[in-house]
Amino acid sequence: MRYINYNNRILPASQGVLDAGNSSFRFGEGLFETMRIFENSVLLFDLHMQRLFAGLQALDISTTFTADNLMDDILELCRRNDHSESARVRLTVFRNGFLIESSHLDKKYSVDDRLVTDVYPHAKKSRDTFANLKTCSYLPYAMAAQYAKREGLDDCFVLNDAGNICDSSIANIFWISNGIIYTPPLSEGCIAGVMRKYIIENIHHAKLKLIESPLSIDTLESADEVFLTNAIRGVRPVEQFQAKSYKHEFTLRVFNSIVASLLKS
Repeated sequence: MRYINYNNRILPASQGVLDAGNSSFRFGEGLFETMRIFENSVLLFDLHMQRLFAGLQALDISTTFTADNLMDDILELCRRNDHSESARVRLTVFRNGFLIESSHLDKKYSVDDRLVTDVYPHAKKSRDTFANLKTCSYLPYAMAAQYAKREGLDDCFVLNDAGNICDSSIANIFWISNGIIYTPPLSEGCIAGVMRKYIIENIHHAKLKLIESPLSIDTLESADEVFLTNAIRGVRPVEQFQAKSYKHEFTLRVFNSIVASLLKS
């Protein structure tokens, strides 16, 4: 039997817990964090908590839990589900409560995937106060993921209201031109990804220069390399965007110098 944690209660995952008036369910008024568990540890936990509590403040959601409380609850749920060695955990926080779910994860971080991508054409994301938050109102990203699946793609890029690429359906985007690494600034409306922040803070380990800059489709088509990042999958090289193909030399350097060490061998 698999379990969930709903407001500090361990319950069977099959049990219904949300009432019809839940504002997260009705209006998307909530936040979520998707975290990676490895050897009974939550990777990048401090960065997840920084983002979570900043988002709760922005949404004026009051809570009684602390980061330490959440760590204990997450690890206890993983133990109950036999997911302590490697797992994906989703924490959803809404007014008057929270929900923690876990699922087994087989893969370690790797750069074996070579992604085929395109642009999602049916939505443009705003660049407002809430754009960087990982809210439960996630429609553009959910539909971009569905579009990618339907079109036989590995992922799709989401545009902002200026027509620039802000991120993908499940990841932040970086590109490399002439040995310099770039990523869109938060002002472009991208999600404030924890792996994005970790790479920016540690880019010196790869001996690369990093610049935050808006990303147009034309810029992406002229880039030498492109890769995507998130907390669950680490770094994933993009093999192809539309008719453009990419190399992976500096992408591998970023992975080996910064990300691979997060998972012990």
